[in-house]
Amino acid sequence: MRYETPEPEPEPVLRAVEPEPEPAVADVVLLSGVLSVGSQGGVSPAMSGFSSWARAGSLSPRSFSVDGSAVRVLVLVEHAGGVFLAMDQAMGTDFVLDVGGWEFVGSQSLVPALAVRGAYWWHSGGLSWSDGDTVDVELRVAADAVPIGVRGAAPLWAYFDRVPDTHDGTDAFGVRLRFGEDVDTDAAALSDSVIVAAGGTITAVESAAGSTRNWTVTIQPDGDSDVAVSVGSSLSCADAAAVCTADGRTLAADISVKVAGPAASVSLSSLTLVGALLDPAFDPEVTLYTAQADVGVSQVTVAAVARDAAASVDILPADADPDTAGHQIAVTEGAQTAAAVTVTAADGDSLRRYWIVLDGPPEAGGSDVQEVPGLTGLALDGLATLGFTPGVHRYEAAKTAGVSVVTVVASSDDSDATVEVLAVRSDDSPLVIDTDDADPDTAGHQVALSEAGETLALVLVTSADAKRQDIYVVLVRQPAAQQPAAPGTPVTKNTLASGLLRGLANSGAPGAVLRDTEGPTLTALSLGGIALIPQFAAATTSYTATVDADTDQVTVTATPTGTASVMLTPADADPNTAGWQVALPAADPGGAPAQTTVAVIVASADGMAVNTYLITVTREAPPSNNTPLDTLEGDNDLPADHTTTGVVALGGSVTGTVDSASDIDWWAIPADLHGHLLFDLEGVDTGRGSLEDPWIYGIFSAGNSNPWSSRGSGDAGVGRNSQVSREFHRNSRYSFFVAVRGHGRGTNTGTYTLTVTDITNIEDDYAADTTTTGTVQVGDSARGLVQGPSDRDWFGVVLTAARTYRFDLGGETNGGGTLFDPHLFGIHDAGGTLIDGTADADSGTYYNSRVLFTPTSTGAHYVAAASWRKAQPSTPGPTRWR
Repeated sequence: MRYETPEPEPEPVLRAVEPEPEPAVADVVLLSGVLSVGSQGGVSPAMSGFSSWARAGSLSPRSFSVDGSAVRVLVLVEHAGGVFLAMDQAMGTDFVLDVGGWEFVGSQSLVPALAVRGAYWWHSGGLSWSDGDTVDVELRVAADAVPIGVRGAAPLWAYFDRVPDTHDGTDAFGVRLRFGEDVDTDAAALSDSVIVAAGGTITAVESAAGSTRNWTVTIQPDGDSDVAVSVGSSLSCADAAAVCTADGRTLAADISVKVAGPAASVSLSSLTLVGALLDPAFDPEVTLYTAQADVGVSQVTVAAVARDAAASVDILPADADPDTAGHQIAVTEGAQTAAAVTVTAADGDSLRRYWIVLDGPPEAGGSDVQEVPGLTGLALDGLATLGFTPGVHRYEAAKTAGVSVVTVVASSDDSDATVEVLAVRSDDSPLVIDTDDADPDTAGHQVALSEAGETLALVLVTSADAKRQDIYVVLVRQPAAQQPAAPGTPVTKNTLASGLLRGLANSGAPGAVLRDTEGPTLTALSLGGIALIPQFAAATTSYTATVDADTDQVTVTATPTGTASVMLTPADADPNTAGWQVALPAADPGGAPAQTTVAVIVASADGMAVNTYLITVTREAPPSNNTPLDTLEGDNDLPADHTTTGVVALGGSVTGTVDSASDIDWWAIPADLHGHLLFDLEGVDTGRGSLEDPWIYGIFSAGNSNPWSSRGSGDAGVGRNSQVSREFHRNSRYSFFVAVRGHGRGTNTGTYTLTVTDITNIEDDYAADTTTTGTVQVGDSARGLVQGPSDRDWFGVVLTAARTYRFDLGGETNGGGTLFDPHLFGIHDAGGTLIDGTADADSGTYYNSRVLFTPTSTGAHYVAAASWRKAQPSTPGPTRWR
């Protein structure tokens, strides 16, 4: 505000007057153009923008005039944490550089070590450009601009160049480290403290032509994974890892570069879930994850993108909802589901699997289910494919050359259950059970393998209340001949490229590897007077036993062959008592029985082989009011012994009620019944009762508390219904009874229907030649009925030449049917001719059949299903082709 004196007036007055606005002084625009962003190849961090020196990008126009003199822009790039401007002449007055709205003032710049007169440097402050970007550029000065003044020196910057795109995992490679000016360091300091190589080892650091500005760094990769090379910035030259100029200026920003290894061709660049949280956060080198599904979610969307655009990505299990965008994985309340994301290289020679163990959402109101937990998935790192199948508890695989530790990954059908891994190595002396994780810092449980002998991995699944337990056994044997690892096999922080999970398919995989020779055996095995089912035989390695509710401990006695050694788990509950004492958890009154699995491990004297015998001990539950069972029979519809009044007639049905979780109803089979009889126990799934999971508990003879036959297949009927078939002879000296009860998930009480059908002369379901109507697809299954000793059921399947398929014929012992001893009677060509070497009796689990077959021609083939034991016609379970 200014003051003026007006013309004389009668009474002079001093007054204030607003000044006239001074005319604005407009900035002078010297350059207005467009920057087309390019980058110099092989440089990291990227040098993005325009550089006439590197012939990258463009700036149009790039010349302007100052006081009649032409000035050219030589460089305008964002690089290593700073913005560089280089011109062939210096600006004498202050200026503003505007790039895409970011303004940089000349007087606030620093002087970088560039060999030009007009060199300017500013901290980029988060500015970044990508190839192909277009940015408006303006350089202007004020009309009354002041001199730019004295500027300080820019901080040190650095970058890598001459960087190879990939390494081969074997040979050393080199990169060049370039600083913006000479630095006060030497090769030893750079190698030992400054330069870091993740995934490789620095073997040499050499200066170029004696300069401390340029260095060649040689790196030996540790394997097939990417190698990351970095140099960190520091605040003080006193830091051991600092690199500085002679006058004490430190590195402005961290720099790094990554050289892709062979594994990059089979890596993911992203892995995301919708409906669940991935843990840990995605890292291309981490292949094992867990995830918790959100409350109310029934399916989780999995999205995966391969790092190599030419690689393929497959997700299993199959898409649960193809009509919804993305790949949907169905999840179940209170259970786990395992998913595999497989990346296959463009050449098909290598692959990598990423695993996700999905916890389903918590069950509403919690769960009171009392059942034996099991696995829904099982995978091991570095081994041949296990071919995991629900209900199968034993697996074998050959050790891979160079692999000393494997990762065991398991998912359970009960997310509240605990999974524990035990390891036994045949060459440990004395024999011990190892519960320690060989590498606790790596996801999954790491098992150290025997160097020269065999290794057992025992996977124990225990219910949350510790009353029910199941066990899975994986035998890792030495290969017949050590072979080097296949080229292209990726090595990662947690590679699980082998092993299958429930519902996952591995086309052409050979399946489980069978032992070349017999393992060490027992000559005797007993359970303190309690009957083993079946009776002990050295070649039989799985048994069951049942004790009453009052038995809280059993004594296991095992005698090995020769000088072999024996070890048992669980631990001896009473070392002061002869034999190995196994404590049995008590079942809840009125609840489901408790179950404990005993593993008897036998190691050969030379430490080269190991074997396992399993005994599943069931302890019955006491009645809910703790009164003797015989006093409660009046409360039930039928007693659980030969005094029952219930009779089931041939061709008819009877109904009954399971009143409690421990209630067992016995039904008498009339003495005049004979022939091949099929027993069907039905409930909710077929609308023939309210019992959710019916179970034919067994067929008993009079006066015997142990089943005359093995207990019925839990779910061999429709849905969760139970089904058993047996042959009865008219001249039998015994009376027989069928026992039924509730079992498994859901309510253990309710009504049921029991039906007996004579299948002795039933019409054949499938022909035994090429006219059969039975068919199956690869990866699918089929069911049939073996009706007599000479019955053969043929199923047609189309196979591709030179691919290996696995055929499994399962029955009672894997819960897939009622046939006690299935016999895969051979594979026939399109003309019906039997192909040599394709028949099998017991190569599968227990008495089931398994054949590995590689056809020599593409087209129709026929697989024959039959019974090995002539007295066992029955319904075979799914005949699977993989």
